[in-house]
Amino acid sequence: MDAFFIPEDAEEQLEERGFFVARNLIGDQAIEAVKNEIERAIAGEVKWFPPDRRRADNADLDGGEGVRAVGDPFGCRNRVLWEEWLTAENVVSVMRRFVGENVRVMGSRFFTKPARLGEATPWHQDIWIWERDPSLGTREYMQRHLSIWIALEAVDLENGCLHVMPGSHKGEVIDHIRYEDSVTPEIPRELVAEKTPEPVPLGSGDGVAWHSHMWHMSPPNPSDRTRWGGVMIAFPDEVSEGADHADRWFMIRNGEACPFPGPNRK
Repeated sequence: MDAFFIPEDAEEQLEERGFFVARNLIGDQAIEAVKNEIERAIAGEVKWFPPDRRRADNADLDGGEGVRAVGDPFGCRNRVLWEEWLTAENVVSVMRRFVGENVRVMGSRFFTKPARLGEATPWHQDIWIWERDPSLGTREYMQRHLSIWIALEAVDLENGCLHVMPGSHKGEVIDHIRYEDSVTPEIPRELVAEKTPEPVPLGSGDGVAWHSHMWHMSPPNPSDRTRWGGVMIAFPDEVSEGADHADRWFMIRNGEACPFPGPNRK
């Protein structure tokens, strides 16, 4: 495995630009283990990972080609993913540095974006997706949630790498719109047209971390390569009550990675 690397000014990048890139968060062995679990989920062999087959074009595709994502909303029901993904040594290092010594996991989600068939994920803010009703009062606490998207193979402009809007996290939470030609609600397109996005190509095992307000998307994958990757979302324990996430499991406690909590955790 190549050397783990976080920019010296990563805190400044996160504050000013809303994101930073970390290199070699997980190694080849972990990548293969995680991909195997995703394949099992697509095949219906993993109980808590129902495949998401929604498509904007409503195409009815067989097998893995029809799956856009799989995920565990609690992030703690699979031993392989807990040990090789959420509590990998370098992931824990990032979480301790940017989230704290007592960190809970909100969930994990993996995106497969098949070759030639993978559709775009439109522009959105995670914090709006998590809480669409601001009257509940949880958004102010969710601002401290950190998302880390890790590439399970090389991702670039050809196969649909993540795109972000630097500095967009400094603005307000935008009400999203559900367009007829999109699977999920998105930031109004006229607002996106006024800004200049930045692509974030990554090598296998690299990750990009971003603020909960950051505008981001990924384009379609017209290439002959797949584009597998996944996001984990974590937050400091001290905001768990306010964010209504007190039922989420600790991944780090007192600075130490926690053991696998077990598949029956609710």
